[in-house]
Amino acid sequence: MNERPSWYSRLRREPLTERTFTKDLRNKIEREIASRELGRGSRFGRGTRRMWAAGLIGAVLLLGGYGTVQLERERMAGEGGGSDFVIAKGWIQDGGQLPAPTGTLGGIVKKQGPDVPVFERMLNTMDYFTTVQGAYHVSEDRGKNEYVVEFTVDEGEVPGSSHKRLDGKTRQVYSITNFDGKVMLHMYLEEKRKGKPFYWIDDRLNKRTGEPPAGPRFYKDSQGMNNWSARGGKAWADGLDLVYPSYFAFWTVDEATMQPIFEITGTGPFLDREATIMEGKLDAYMGEKQGAERYKYWVDSETGVILKLLLTDRAGEPVTVMEMTEIRFDEAVDREVFSTKPQEGWTERKREFRNPEIEK
Repeated sequence: MNERPSWYSRLRREPLTERTFTKDLRNKIEREIASRELGRGSRFGRGTRRMWAAGLIGAVLLLGGYGTVQLERERMAGEGGGSDFVIAKGWIQDGGQLPAPTGTLGGIVKKQGPDVPVFERMLNTMDYFTTVQGAYHVSEDRGKNEYVVEFTVDEGEVPGSSHKRLDGKTRQVYSITNFDGKVMLHMYLEEKRKGKPFYWIDDRLNKRTGEPPAGPRFYKDSQGMNNWSARGGKAWADGLDLVYPSYFAFWTVDEATMQPIFEITGTGPFLDREATIMEGKLDAYMGEKQGAERYKYWVDSETGVILKLLLTDRAGEPVTVMEMTEIRFDEAVDREVFSTKPQEGWTERKREFRNPEIEK
């Protein structure tokens, strides 16, 4: 099995995360990557995963001189349409068309109609709704880290999105990400879920077309390396992992054959929706990173949105649970929730480090 000691491993393998990194932490990850490539055997433990999932914003303030970089996981549909984000040989490459594939393909094209498999819908959820609103609860690391996500998304002609993260116990909002169709507002608290709020504005985002990537979504290249291509919606709401579950879909793909190997074990109602239940065993790498052995998804049969995700250990005990508590599709939205105007009392923090490959 190919191990991908790269930035992509951090993204695909750890989807339950904030996406903001200090420059110092990025350098630390690069040193970790180099160490693994040289065979020294160091690795990121679950303690690091917990820190990522809880948010890395405290480090931003402590290392304020470095600034931050917002690493977009899936800037999939840029100005030219299709995929402008390629995973190749374990490294993120921002370069237009996918390299010529060989071997088994996993290509997914834009499809409609009742016969589209739920797996394909998971890779292309934005094709099956215009607006979605709701909330979900996350409990990970056996309940040691809990938070709630509230969201509103519009993938229509004038896209927009808002998602807030709230502490699972105090219900205090500790992060907000809003996109009004032109710019994106990010707000976080200084010390993880405490302290004063600070914000910055992303005003150099590419306009996304909403079209699917032009090439296959997962495949082996001519050198036998596994490649994965997720897809971002026009609303720039990629951080909503249950709404845009490409990475969870990739977890079901056998890395030797590059074919999905999940089992559909039934269907049933969930929040007044029909859910398709998918189950399977995590591969060795993912099992180690998540501290779990098996996954179980309750997937909305119509849209591919995940309504509930459960990771369990060898004894069948829950390790991570992500569960929608409410969800509504294709209802009118109040665009005021997409506002990118900072609130009174927020402190602006300029972004001193910008990635030109991400922010053109």
